[in-house]
Formats: sequence, structure tokens, C-alpha cells
Amino acid sequence: MSKKSSLVGQTAIVTGAGGDIGRAMVQRLHARGAFVVAVDRDSRALDKLLGCSDNTDLLALEGNVSDEESVRAFTDRALSETGRIDILCNNAGIEGPVAPISDYPLVDFERVLEVNVVGVFLGMKHVIHCMAAQGRGSIINMASTAGLAGGANLSAYVASKHAVIGLTRAAAAECAKLGICVNGIAPGRVAGRMIASILAGQTPENRETRAGGAAAPERDNSPYEVAELAASLASGEAGYANGVIYRIDGGIVSEHM
Repeated sequence: MSKKSSLVGQTAIVTGAGGDIGRAMVQRLHARGAFVVAVDRDSRALDKLLGCSDNTDLLALEGNVSDEESVRAFTDRALSETGRIDILCNNAGIEGPVAPISDYPLVDFERVLEVNVVGVFLGMKHVIHCMAAQGRGSIINMASTAGLAGGANLSAYVASKHAVIGLTRAAAAECAKLGICVNGIAPGRVAGRMIASILAGQTPENRETRAGGAAAPERDNSPYEVAELAASLASGEAGYANGVIYRIDGGIVSEHM
């Protein structure tokens, strides 16, 4: 591991740490030497995560990204443990029901936006001051190719990921002079629980097709491929990148979208 890619001495917060991508992010950042604060609403998922680690430099906390007091609590705890926050992976997200707009329950629409959009906003709000005082930091927001294109029967999820991309670009413009890089990752289909849930709810005619012709691989993203990109961004290996949305989808979404 190069000195530049090492995260020794740095503190990272990963939200949605109990999910497929979140767990992979925790493991990758931890492997590079970071002290990782893993946050999730699901205590059982956190217990499982801790069971796969020696627990050195790893703190698991229950937290709700859509509740400001909860976000304040886990960011304050991260600061109290190490005195700094260098990396925020705003990864927590939910897909919501698979249903047409005409039948989509308002309560579910609002819940998806609370977690996927308000959660990203609150995470950034509560780490930017700390990072600015340090003169450096890396914020990585989990978007999706759904934020670059459309998708039938997933209106809340698609709208939320478009919003995450907008928030990422707005924050990048605000943070550029503070030494903080804010970037987004837009994966395609990632093997795991979420895509299985979405596919289970879709009808055959609305099921996602693999557009992109020969360029599209005949497999889904691995959570570890997404996590490796996040770890590279966190390390500063692409230190001048700011406000960039990195597609990792095997070429499924057109470059022109």
C-alpha cells in the first residue's frame, strides 16, 4: 500500500454500514488503516459486522440518518473518540416500494426522501465544520445510475438519487475553498439485498434491461468494487476531484445522460 493510499490516523464515518455496500466500505477503509465509525439502524447488522472483524479501530453505533439529533450524536461520538473526522461515506439508503406513481403511497415516498436525501444533507451538515477546521476532508455520497436516468415504478428512489447528485454538486461548490472534496458514486445494479427486492417487485415488462450492448457486462456490480472506489476517493489519490459523480456500472448508462 502506498503512503498516499494509507488511511492510518484518519477517522471515517460510514452510514448504512450493515448493508451490502456499507459493510464492504467499512472493511476496505478499515483495511487501509482508518478508524471507522460504522452507523446503522439495525443493531443485528452491526453485530454481524463486528463479528467479521477484530474490532480494533472499529466502532459500531446505532443511528438514524434522517434524525438530526441522531446524526449529531454519532458525529460527536466520532469526534470524541479520535478528535477528528476525515471521511464521511453517506451510504445509507432505502429503495421503497416498487409501484407506479398513481399508486405510490405518500408516506413511503416521503420516507425514501427522508433517508436518501435528508440523510445525506444532515451527514454533510454535521461534518463540514470539523473538516473545515482541519483544512481537509473527503465526503462521498452514494448516488446511483437511477440518479442519471429514469426507471419505471421506482419514482421515490429515482427522485432521491437525482437529489443526491444535486446536493453533491452544491456541497462541492461550497466546500472547494475549505479543503474538502465532495464527490458521488453512481453504481449500476449491485449484487445484494436491494436489487433482489427491486427485481422481486417488478413485472417482467418493467424489469430493468441491460442496455449498453457489448459494453455492458453480464453481471452485477460487486459491493467491493464500489467500496474500492470509495476508498480511493477517501485516500486523496484523486485529490483534485471535486463535484464529480463517478459511474461504476460497466457502461450500462449512456455517457450522454
